[in-house]
Amino acid sequence: MSSKKPQLSVVLNVKNAAKILPRALESVSFATEIIVVDMESTDKTVEVAKSFNARIFSHPDVGYADPARNFGLSQAKFPWILVLDADEVVSTSLQHKILELISEPTADVYWLPRQNLFFGHWLNKAGWWPDHQPRLFRRGMVSWAVGVHRMPDIKGLELRLAVKPEWALLHTNYVSVDQFVAKLNQYTSLQAKEAIQEDPQSALVASQTSVLLKSYFDELLKRWLALRGIDDGLHGTAAAFLQANYELIKQLKLWQLAGFPPTINDQKDSERVIRQFQADLNYWLADWHLEHSSGLIKIFWWIRRRLKF
Repeated sequence: MSSKKPQLSVVLNVKNAAKILPRALESVSFATEIIVVDMESTDKTVEVAKSFNARIFSHPDVGYADPARNFGLSQAKFPWILVLDADEVVSTSLQHKILELISEPTADVYWLPRQNLFFGHWLNKAGWWPDHQPRLFRRGMVSWAVGVHRMPDIKGLELRLAVKPEWALLHTNYVSVDQFVAKLNQYTSLQAKEAIQEDPQSALVASQTSVLLKSYFDELLKRWLALRGIDDGLHGTAAAFLQANYELIKQLKLWQLAGFPPTINDQKDSERVIRQFQADLNYWLADWHLEHSSGLIKIFWWIRRRLKF
């Protein structure tokens, strides 16, 4: 490792995060500078940031973080940037790994694994682990596209860190059902509006019962069975069903934006979607049993999976 101390900017965009921000800022005290972009907070978020000697900027609150995040990136002074949310923490072991990575870099963009705390439980399934995020990168290599929950634009060589808990960002994602539902309501409204702006015909597509059913069934099967949310107990099952409901509500809001036009007659398509769901459900349930079986029972479930019954 180089004897010269690597220079790192940490960028956070925040909104009414006074209660949780101290833990996040303390975890990145090793950085050369901390940039906090405040999005019109009405609590003591700014005062908290000042107490950690952060460079503080203001940005209009547009309902989601990405524009403020890009603004924060433009303010960074140093060659390497770490992007952090107010509800995330960098562990001591990850601190050491970050300094190692930027001291002798082998990539321009590092995808860090992230652990998500969901209703008091670290989710290991349902697509929530390792949940790699491109958060450590050379300045100018990453920018976030305008829109809700969109993947960033990336340049340069990328590397995903090994799936090790000690190298994970610690994310206190959802602490209550109320919080999930509130964010669901906020983000589905924004995404429905974006979809209409990008493709005015999307509202008409959302008027099809088959589209509504497929959006729900596909997400549920993926999260609960294909990605094994079922193995994470009620937490994994709850995450799968809540995310399926997210897709359902988003489609319904598209229909709402169109003024609730009469449903397009697609009964045959709806029946086809339901039959496909039944077949896929049989397949993934058999696949799950196959993974948890042995001997002759394993052969039985292999046949069931192959025949989807």
